[in-house]
Amino acid sequence: ERDDVLSALGAVRDPALLERALALALDPRLGPRDSARPLKQALESPESSQAALAWFARNIDAMSARFPKDFQGYWPEWAETACTDTERAQFVEVFETRVKGLEADPLNYRNTLERIDACIAGARAQRASLNAFLAGLK
Repeated sequence: ERDDVLSALGAVRDPALLERALALALDPRLGPRDSARPLKQALESPESSQAALAWFARNIDAMSARFPKDFQGYWPEWAETACTDTERAQFVEVFETRVKGLEADPLNYRNTLERIDACIAGARAQRASLNAFLAGLK
């Protein structure tokens, strides 16, 4: 139940509430595993991933000081639902230089970046046909 509640906090849509939920990642009253759950959920959700990446960029130094190195190597995987050029740029800004020397090494970063690039390419390739289909429904 605790995991479900913490994940649900990362799924809120109100920007002010999301900011408060993300701040739990830095709350010393929670252990790293629990405190990271709202951030993980927000990064994995297309509706909040951009805001979560921006929060991560602002707080990456504090996060790095709080969480063990082996935990940090998996952070890029949490952002794999990013699917816009803006989110890709945020992802690179946040993680590219941070993954060097981590337990999970840059492989998780490169694999996630590849998935993001594939999503962006797929969206571009399908955009015209999707728009045509939706226009036909009117």
